[in-house]
Amino acid sequence: MFSGQRFKTKGINQIIPENIQTILWYLLDEHIKNFKKVDYLQIFSFDIDYDNQIFRIIHEQEQPEYKMIHEFKLPLDNLSHLLNQKVYIIDNGSYNTMLLTDEY
Repeated sequence: MFSGQRFKTKGINQIIPENIQTILWYLLDEHIKNFKKVDYLQIFSFDIDYDNQIFRIIHEQEQPEYKMIHEFKLPLDNLSHLLNQKVYIIDNGSYNTMLLTDEY
């Protein structure tokens, strides 16, 4: 699973900064390495702790249930628009697509 070519939608290119896209692919790769059962649909959402200057990526899947929160010290200047975004990475068997939920 998730071994095919990787694509991203126009919405991802417009909304999600390149460094965050790279982190999402990395988190997916690590998840695949560490868990035997990986759902075809991976879900990522975002949170910002401005007091501690921490950017959080919440990674989830439905079957089997999985949730992991990853914290990063990143410049938060241009990340506040991500708070209302959710990203899917979907494996359709042939290729993988990163897309915004409203592009699904």
